[in-house]
This record gives sequence, structure tokens and C-alpha cells, in this order.
Amino acid sequence: MVDIDTLLSWNPDGLAAVGDELNATRRSLLDLQDEIWDGRPTSTWVGEAAESARTSHDQRRDALNDLVAEIAPVIMAIDTAAGTLRTAQQDVQNARQTIMGHGWTLSTSGGRVTANPPPDAEADDAVEQAVQSAVTTIADALTDAEQADTDLAAVLRSAERNEYDGGSSTLSDAGLPPHLAALSSSELVDYFLAHPEETAPYLDQLSTNEQQWLANELTTSLERLGGYGDWADLYGDGEPVEPMTDAELTQLNAQLAAFGSHPTVSTQVLNNLGPETYLEMQENLFVPSGYFGDDGDIPSPATVGETQRQLGALLAGGTSGTTAGSPGTDGHVSSEWVDRLVEHGAATEYDTTGGPGTQDDVNGLQLLGVAAGNPGHGSYFLNELGTAVERYEAEHGQYGSPWTRMPVGDRIDFTDVARDDTSSWYDVRSDYPPQHPTGQDPMTGVMEGLSHNPRAAQDFFTGDFEGATREGELDVANRSDYYLNHRDWDPDGIGSVGGVTGVDRFGDALVAATTQDPTPASVQVAEDAVAAAGDGTAIMDHGLEEDFGTIVGAYMPDVYGAYSDFPALQSGDTDPWLPGEQAVDMRARFSVEDLDNVLNQVGTDDEALQTVFGAGSAYASYGYDYGLSGAADGTLGTDAGATWEQRIEHVQSAVNSPFADIVGAMANGRVDHGIETGILEDLQTNQANDRYWEAGGWIVEKAAGQIPVVGFVASDPVGWAVDGITGANDVDTAEVQARAEAGQYIMATDGSLQAIATDSVYRNLPREWFQQNAPELLGSDGAPVPMAQWTDEQADTWNRLANQPGPGSSAFQVAGDLTDQFSQAITQAEQRRGEG
Repeated sequence: MVDIDTLLSWNPDGLAAVGDELNATRRSLLDLQDEIWDGRPTSTWVGEAAESARTSHDQRRDALNDLVAEIAPVIMAIDTAAGTLRTAQQDVQNARQTIMGHGWTLSTSGGRVTANPPPDAEADDAVEQAVQSAVTTIADALTDAEQADTDLAAVLRSAERNEYDGGSSTLSDAGLPPHLAALSSSELVDYFLAHPEETAPYLDQLSTNEQQWLANELTTSLERLGGYGDWADLYGDGEPVEPMTDAELTQLNAQLAAFGSHPTVSTQVLNNLGPETYLEMQENLFVPSGYFGDDGDIPSPATVGETQRQLGALLAGGTSGTTAGSPGTDGHVSSEWVDRLVEHGAATEYDTTGGPGTQDDVNGLQLLGVAAGNPGHGSYFLNELGTAVERYEAEHGQYGSPWTRMPVGDRIDFTDVARDDTSSWYDVRSDYPPQHPTGQDPMTGVMEGLSHNPRAAQDFFTGDFEGATREGELDVANRSDYYLNHRDWDPDGIGSVGGVTGVDRFGDALVAATTQDPTPASVQVAEDAVAAAGDGTAIMDHGLEEDFGTIVGAYMPDVYGAYSDFPALQSGDTDPWLPGEQAVDMRARFSVEDLDNVLNQVGTDDEALQTVFGAGSAYASYGYDYGLSGAADGTLGTDAGATWEQRIEHVQSAVNSPFADIVGAMANGRVDHGIETGILEDLQTNQANDRYWEAGGWIVEKAAGQIPVVGFVASDPVGWAVDGITGANDVDTAEVQARAEAGQYIMATDGSLQAIATDSVYRNLPREWFQQNAPELLGSDGAPVPMAQWTDEQADTWNRLANQPGPGSSAFQVAGDLTDQFSQAITQAEQRRGEG
């Protein structure tokens, strides 16, 4: 079975790049068809030499056909394997962070995926369920990866053995199934359009001319969609163009899904239509619902939503390769085409309801916002559109956000309506608050598009902000600062009543820019985002705790570096953090003050806290192993080998101190938020007597010295709890409960920290110490038996030796030091925030 390390060592992006290269090679081969035809000796050449030349030509033609026939399944297998492996890697990384975040250890020995709890961990059903779910996810991902590897290997073996026969017809036919190989170009195009799902995998087997022919036929259908939106005709004497029925639009959707995102097809279609007609198609999707009501076979909201998705994919397919100043090619439109699209959209208002007034008109940028949310868009289009939205807001936002109009039942974006959804137009008009506001606020669509393209997101967040407010130019440090601290993401207040706002997509875009496909630009965005979020409470106000938890967790080596004087460790391992320690230009420089504030806000959210705690624990474990194994001896000035005591002192400074600061800052936020929430809830003693008894009993049963940072949690936590139990029913005791629960949380966190430190020291104790003092703790491989696998006798042996002078006691020494530093870190972080 494939193990975790093997899976994470594979390179699905490199594999996909190989597929792209093979596809380009196949396209080049297919385009040789005219040369092959022209190169065959003519029938007017007779004689033995002529026959020999024709035979040689036909042999080479057949060899090329066989090559094309081999490449086709190989490309499909590579693309499938790359997608499967990419998903499997992400699933494993996320699940591993979940397991580490709960202090459990992961094992894949014997071909089985298992997780073991930390020593002396108390039973917790919720934690065990979360860990087991993560273990199952990892096992499934490894199985999928192994199957993908097997399937790809089978296809490659068949190609190597020349088992694919391309026949003696054209190069295009060589990669087609037999029932398609005999068709003419005209018949092929007709068959493809009539059977889009069946023929989609063979689109690349068509020649460029045949693909463009297919695109011309698609254009005819789309022009019909773009031609019946003349409201002057609808309300005047003229007759409107008959709109598409639901069945007709469904068929068009299937054709677009099969062929519309292909670079050659989409480019030809977009050039045929032009930017203006593309926008009119978006507008006209609402004609049936706005003019014909609910009578007849009009397209349903689900069908319209699918069309919006496919029009977005069409635009992405034809513009993703476009760059600044680039001319058009067969594979992408020109930059001038994109510029016209954005400029025309910003300058044009569209009627999506059919009413005589203009109060419900929408700007073309709003229609483009819907399309922009689709995956696959390139950096040039997304950045041009984002900049245009900023400029429009600056020009038209003198009296607040210009995106407050919500037509067509409070929405113009139906891309979240599933294909099998049976909602009527009446249903979607009454769907309030809107749960997918991309069209209402076009920047939402831009951010969603950026979240699918990390390089585009990096370009955007490192680009110049071009907005303003009614007071004039803002004093904005960068785009991260503006979108986090200054922009109004909810001008209509739908967030307060359960609606979804664009700030969620902003968080997704930030994560993409900083953690996916990292470059030096990613580091700049991470620094900007942390600095912007470190000033105030914007993370919590916007609900971005999980996003910033992901960012901070990904840059854990640099977070440690901010809290420590020691350089980041040269781990060579990029999971779960980024390779920030590998190169100077990939190092993020965070300030302690900003990190304190960010971690304080991250700590208020369970998932975000677990993400950072998991990454921090993984890096701490590596730091312990690095220092205690002797790898850091050179940095201690003892190249000949440091003593065990020197290594212990080193990890207490290099690992314990920053680890405690990181977790302490989050605990600070957890405590503050718990107390604030308790006070705001304004609970009365008589409303929760049982819970107060439980909280009070928990504290009363513990000695004061066993409760970490008691002085911070409350001046007298036992007194607080007892007062909460015995106080008068009319007294507000919410803060009592909050403080008691905060103390319980901190104690649990402290226990997890101690377990990590103890286990790391145990793993790295000198082998000779085990051999001399506790050989029963060594396994058959000579390594220490994992604590979670101890017998009762082995546990007794460890407890005895850990309480005696010598290396064995250093586990308690490091764990105790970590506890002390954790206590200090909470107080120091609070003091720094107070001073700030």
C-alpha cells in the first residue's frame, strides 16, 4: 500500500504538466494531416520506385497514427491520475493536521492507518470521532492514490507494448472510436453537438479546423440567446425573438459543458460573438422569467444557473491564456478583447427584469462578477476586472456602496442552484436573504475567481489599490488592508439576517494567494495580511478566523522565528507549512505585536485554533527531534557533540519559548472571548444551576498549583465558582461561568503541550540510556516503544525512571518548563496587547 510519505513525495502538478506537453504534442501531430496528405507520392508517378515511396509513406503514416492512438489514452490517464493525487494529498494534509491538532500520533505501520492518543489522555468521544474520521480520510486517500498509480501504470505498459492501433486513416481518426473514425468533418461536428457527453473526451482528436467549425455552430445557438433581449421590441410594436425553451437551453448547456471551456472552441466562440454580445447573453438569461412569467416551457432557475456557470467557463476558456498586450491566438482572445469587455461592462447598464423603469438595472460589471466566480479564469482578466470594480466604486460610491440594487428576486446570480433543483421563479424571488451574492457585489465574483487561481490572487493583492471613498483618497497600505479594514462588504445588511457576503470569498482568495503555489509574492501578501489583521478585531468581525488560522499555520516556521532568536529549522519538509525556511525570499517577517493580535482572534474559533495548534505542534515536534537528536549541536558551538543537558537547554529556548508564546496568544483570545461571550449572554444563576455546580466542582477538586495561570483566569477562581453556585439568583453570574470554562480550557491545553514535549524527549533519549536503565522500553527494531503502545509494566518503568535523577527525568523537566513558559506567555501577550 502507498504510504503517506510516498504520496506526499509525488508531484501531481508535474504529472499534469507532462499531460499538457503530450497534449501539445498531439495537437502538433494532428495539424500535420495536410502535410501527410500532400506528402504522399501522386498516382501519376509510376514504377517500382513510386510504389516503394508510397509504401514507405503509408508505413510512416500508420506509425504516426499509432503514436496518436497511444497518446490519447495516456493523456486521459495522466490527467485523471494528477487530479486524484492532488485531491489525495490535500485530504491527507488536512486530516494529518486534525490528528496533530488533538495531540494524537499517526502511524501507517503494517499497511494500516492508525492514530494513538497522547499518554494519559482522558476519554473524549468528540475528539476520538474527529480523529477517526481523519484516519478514515487518510486511508481512503491512500487507496485512491494507489489505484490511480495502478491505472496509470497499466495504460503506460499498454502504450510501451504498442497495443494501440491507430489504423490507416487520418491522424484525427486514429484517436477516435471506430463508429466516429469513418465520419466526414461535417458529420463529426453534427454528431459531437448531438452527443456532447459521449464525445467530450475526443474533442482533442479533432483538427483545429474541425474544432473551430464546431465553435461556429455553437455560436449560432448563443447568438439566438443574445438576440432576444430588445425590450423596445417586447414593449413596442415589434415581435421579440422567440426565447429558448428549457429543453433547448438544457441542450445548449450540455454542449457548452462538453466543449465550451476548450481553448480553441471558446476562443473562436468569443471572437465570433464579441464582448458586447457576450454581456447581452448574460442579460437575456432573465428575459423568460421577466417577460413571460411562469407560463410555458421557460427555462427554470436551475437551467439558468447552469447556463451562467457554462458562460463563465466559456469566458475562462478563451481568456485564461491572455496576458497584458498579447495578440489573439487560436487558444485565447487578445488583451484588447478583454479590455473591451471590461470597459463596456463598466459603462453599460442592463435591464434584467423587463420593467419600464431603470431602478432595477444592473451594471455590466455585476454580470461579469457572476462569470468571474467560475474556476479557470486567468490573471489578466481577473485583475483587470478587479481594478475596474475598484475604479467604479471610487467614481460611483460617493453616497455609499453602488452595489445595493438587488433585482430579479433580490439576486442575479443563480450559479448556486443545483441542476436537479426544482425551485420555481417564484421560489427564488422569495429566497431572502440571498445566499450567493456574486452578482450583487461583483468583487465577490472577483475574489471567488482569485481563490481558484493562486498566481492571479498573488498578482492582485500585490498590485496597486485604485479605489477611493467619498471622503477622498484612503490612507491604505495595500489591498489586504483595504479589503480587510476599509471596504463595506455588506451594504444592504444581509449578513445580519443570515445572508452570505463577499468577505467569505475574500478570505478564500487570501488563503490561495498565501498558501497555494507559493512564490515570493505569497510571502508579501502573508506579511500584508497579518499586519492589516493585527490592527483591531477585523478577523473576528468578518468571520475570517479559519482563513487566518490556515495562513498562520502554513507559515509556522516564520511564526516561530518572530517569537524566537533562533533561525527557522532546515526541515526540508513543506507539510503542513510552506517552505519558508528554504530560501531567503520565501521568509515572512512578522512582528510579534501583529501576531499576538492575530492569534488572539484566531483563538476564538475552534477550527482555526486547531489548525494553528496542529501546525505548531508538528513544528515543535520537529524542533525537539532536531535539537535532541544532535542535529543542532553545531549551532551550540559543540561540533564534537553536545551533552544531553546542553540539548535540553537548547530546546527549552528554541522550541518551548516560541511554542508557548504562540499557544499562549491563542489561549488569551479564547479566555477573553469566553468571558466576553458569557457577559453578553447575561446568564442568571437560576438558569444554569447544574452547570455552575459542575464548573465549581471542577475547580474545587483541583489544587491551586495544578491550575495553570490561575492568577490570569481569575483573582480567585475557586471563589468565583463557589460564589456562582451560592450567589443570589438575581445576580448576573455569566462571567463566573466564562472564567471557570476558560480555566478548564487552559488546563486542557497545558496538558496537551506537556504530552507533546514528554513524548518528544522520550523518543530522543540516548539509546545507551535505554539499554542500561530500561531495555524493556526498546522494541525489536531497537527504537523506543511508542508510549501509546506501552504495557502497564512499561508505563511503571518509565514513571519510576522519570522521577529519578538522570536523562529520564528531563522529559518532566522540558514539560514543566513548557508549562511555566505557557503561563508567562499568556500574561506577556496580554501586556503587549495592552501596551499596543
